[in-house]
Amino acid sequence: MSLFSREVHENHNPRVYLTLVRRHFKVFFKNKISVVFALLVPMITLILYVVFLRQLQVNAIDTNINDILRDLGLPTPASEGIKQHAHLLADGWMLSGIVAVSCISVSLNTCTIMIIDRLNGVSKDFVSSPISRRSINASYVIFNILATFLITFCVLLVSYIYLGAVGGFHIPVGDTFLLLPILLLSVISASLITCFVTSFLTNYNTYNSISVIISSGSGFLIGAFMPVSMLPDIAKNIPLFFPGTYSAGLLRTFCLQGYYDNFRNYLQTVELYDTDQINQITNALNSNLSMNINFFGTEVTPGFMALAIIVFAVFFIILNILFLDRNLRGKLHGKIKIRKKK
Repeated sequence: MSLFSREVHENHNPRVYLTLVRRHFKVFFKNKISVVFALLVPMITLILYVVFLRQLQVNAIDTNINDILRDLGLPTPASEGIKQHAHLLADGWMLSGIVAVSCISVSLNTCTIMIIDRLNGVSKDFVSSPISRRSINASYVIFNILATFLITFCVLLVSYIYLGAVGGFHIPVGDTFLLLPILLLSVISASLITCFVTSFLTNYNTYNSISVIISSGSGFLIGAFMPVSMLPDIAKNIPLFFPGTYSAGLLRTFCLQGYYDNFRNYLQTVELYDTDQINQITNALNSNLSMNINFFGTEVTPGFMALAIIVFAVFFIILNILFLDRNLRGKLHGKIKIRKKK
């Protein structure tokens, strides 16, 4: 019996999905330009931060720390030790946001294989085979999730290396391992959304334009590059309806907690501040380097952040089931349907 026989797909034989996903991996990684562009977007963002934006962030943090100490009646300017620990917090905050937005940008770049297959007529060959369209569509989504996770994991490793190089790695081992399922959950949510959006596109130029708009705008929309609290009042609630906002919140919660603990320990053991002063300093700093999400006046806990991502993922699973097959069939295979009718 052929691997792609009707009976096989009706039984949802895993070998069908494995063969298709493996084929997508070979095609994607054979095209070196696609791989480079998938890596290039997050790496360029990371380099821009390290080379240009970090100094602006550092200057803002120094000013903020001095204002906090002045309000508390403590000596200013802040010591170099306080500044260095605050800079580490800023680095961790920004890099967590870069990883969160990378889930979206990398997933968009990985969707190129869907567009290329349509333009080259490969999708029509798939449809003419006994494989169900739903199996074909599912294989693209599975490939997108795996490839995006692999590339984004590399971005996370580079971020870890940078954090360790500039001031020491202060993320607890438990939180380090928890970041992996959080990253996977974020990637799944992002991939489901980008595959759904891409299913409406058949023109490569349109796809590129939309990719640029989403990649450049999503960082600000989910609070990756600036706190949501700093957005205009009219726009503060918009990020609450995007899963990337909760991904960034979760990543920052588990990435920054160790750095905040290290900062508190330094203030207590070296600067000799009392507990009340330490709490006021860290709380004021946290208002600018926030790990929290405020949902219409209610603070969202990490558990509810994860639940929100899962709810978004389930919602887009349903949308993909309802629309992905119809979009591909209607836009790409209309000619085949007409031939069959004749």
